[in-house]
Amino acid sequence: MNKLTVRMKLFIGFGTLLFVLILSGLTGFRAIVKLDGAADEVARKVTEKDLSMLLMESVFKESSGTRGFLVSGQEKVLERDRDGQREFRDKAKQLVPLVQSEQGKKLYAEIQRAQDEPRAVLDEEIRLHQSGKVKEAEILARTREEKHAMREILIIFFLLKRFFGGSSRLLHRCRASIPLG
Repeated sequence: MNKLTVRMKLFIGFGTLLFVLILSGLTGFRAIVKLDGAADEVARKVTEKDLSMLLMESVFKESSGTRGFLVSGQEKVLERDRDGQREFRDKAKQLVPLVQSEQGKKLYAEIQRAQDEPRAVLDEEIRLHQSGKVKEAEILARTREEKHAMREILIIFFLLKRFFGGSSRLLHRCRASIPLG
């Protein structure tokens, strides 16, 4: 090192410093890119969770609107059912692109099917009640209640599984015991 000129010593010193700074900058940039990807994933999952909660809320709103109409016979209560249907469709459209896992997509498809199946029966109940056939509507409502309750339970299981870390085996056993047909 004694044979090197001052100029060479300065060049080596500043070159080493510059190399360390570049290496530090690249490492920092790489860490920022990873953090940005992780932040995007967290934002997606939070949005998915919020939409799922709103989806469940819309199912309950729809359910209470239908039951409220069948009990009271007031058309204005039926508006709650329509709001719930509209909100379910809107939130489902927003939620579908966010669900990425294959298991989540299958579970979401089951929820969608469980949402669509009783709708025809609900509409028939409402039509019967509006036309004055209250007894027929009540009989139809009693046969539908179990399926409707199972649909709500299935949506709750979806939320547990996806967002609150529910036990996969327990949820699978519970879902298998729910009669959807």
